[in-house]
Amino acid sequence: MRTELTFTSHGVRCAARHLRATSDALAHPAGRPCVVMAHGFGGTRDSGLPGYAEGFAEAGIDAFVFGCA
Repeated sequence: MRTELTFTSHGVRCAARHLRATSDALAHPAGRPCVVMAHGFGGTRDSGLPGYAEGFAEAGIDAFVFGCA
């Protein structure tokens, strides 16, 4: 499952995508692990990161990918 959202950080509007894990293989009573991903300067959340985020989700790890909107 993929959720698109926005948030503001220090006055800058950011866009994010949350990919939920496709299995509960790594789930614990406190929840699931989550990887937070963002490009450095010059990259966007759509250039290169989706493939990695999908791989984490397939492995049972949530992924939160963000960048400037």
